[in-house]
Parts: sequence; C-alpha cells; structure tokens
Amino acid sequence: MQLPFVRRVAPQARIVPLLVGHQTEATATALSDALGKVGRNKSVVLIASTDLSHYENATTARALDTVVLHQVEKFDPDGLQAALLNNPQHACGGGPAVAVMRAARALGATRSAVLNYADSGDVSGDKSSVVGYMAAAMSAA
Repeated sequence: MQLPFVRRVAPQARIVPLLVGHQTEATATALSDALGKVGRNKSVVLIASTDLSHYENATTARALDTVVLHQVEKFDPDGLQAALLNNPQHACGGGPAVAVMRAARALGATRSAVLNYADSGDVSGDKSSVVGYMAAAMSAA
C-alpha cells in the first residue's frame, strides 16, 4: 500500500519489498535482526504494512485495535508480539510490525507515536463490518 507513496516522494529510492508468510516470533526476530544489520551500514527507512482487525463491528474493532495502538505508543515490540500470540485477530501482518519496531530500536529509535487511527467505515459509512488501520512512526529523540 505504501509503495506508490514512497515512489512519489522519493522517486530515486531503492525499494526492497518483503512478504512475510509465517507470523511467528522466530520469523519476526530473524527479520528484525536482518533489518538491523542492513540499516547500520546504510541510510534506510523501514515500513511495515498491516491491516488491524478484520470484519468486526466498529466497537469491537476499536477494542481489538487499541491493544496494538497501546503497544506501538509504548514502543513495546515484545508486548505487541505477546498480544499477537495471544490473539492473532489484532493484526494479520503483525510479525513485520514487530520486526520493524525491533529493528528501529536497534538502529537508534527511542520513541514511537501513533499518527492516526481509522477504520474502513470512516470512508464507507458502514460501521457494521470494518477493517482497522493505523499509521505510526518511530524515531530518535
């Protein structure tokens, strides 16, 4: 989802897209280690893309999504990993999000902020069955 935006604001950027099929803690750890190693030697921007909850009413979706929002705001990738292991409904692509949070910390990020939260009903008007979305950023202080 982010590739067209990256291409627009940084047309010369070299992009290495990764797809993560196994949403396990071991996979997230291996990916974060690899991203951290690459990032130490180059100027990189790491982007993780995932939907949050799927096809719940807006109230249930917000309750599920708030768990993810809270862990991201706390900059707690281990807490996010634990939440996803407890209930994978929080995010279908949570493993890459955990990996990027861990790699960002390894590369010097010290804070995390949720920039926006919305659900698909905000656009469609139908709040009976929504998908949750969040934008966040990690950076050095």
